[in-house]
Amino acid sequence: MIAWSVSAQITWHVRGGVGSSSVGTEYDGDIDIKTKIVGKVGMGLEIPFDADWLLMSSLEIAGKGVKFVDDKACVDYDLFLYYAQIPINVAYRLNLSNYWNMVFKAGIYLAYAFSGKDKNESIVEGMLVGAWGEYEYYTRHFDFGLNVGIDFEYHRFVFGFEYEPGFIPIIEDEYVKGCNSVGYVTIGYKF
Repeated sequence: MIAWSVSAQITWHVRGGVGSSSVGTEYDGDIDIKTKIVGKVGMGLEIPFDADWLLMSSLEIAGKGVKFVDDKACVDYDLFLYYAQIPINVAYRLNLSNYWNMVFKAGIYLAYAFSGKDKNESIVEGMLVGAWGEYEYYTRHFDFGLNVGIDFEYHRFVFGFEYEPGFIPIIEDEYVKGCNSVGYVTIGYKF
């Protein structure tokens, strides 16, 4: 009976979104860093602690990437990675009216790049390595970072904004070092 009571309080949801991705970076030289349009889709659950506080988690497929332009070296490099990621958030739900709620959420995400591509070739195995002008870049599979956001709930529909700054440099060599930095606008539905 206790298991039934707990499972009855769990809410499932699906969510998708589009956003802007780049890398927060340190670099040498005249490199221009541009954002990329990316997307994500996922399915998750909400477990309430009480009427206002809840735990939110999901399994998502998320796109992240960046574009580098170095006019002096005539380099135009494009990187796009596909991640399987799990955000884990603690959230606070504020009731605005009979129909609207606002949810503030913060936590972490864990991600693994299972596939990707650069401007010229497919990159999948081991440490992803490729040529970038006369330099070499190194892209890591594992990513970890902060996940913060705000949602607006209307009945069973959810509209939100999420920001994910990474903590682990996914690109690192003697010229470029950078962590993922992605903002998404999302829409979802709760079952």
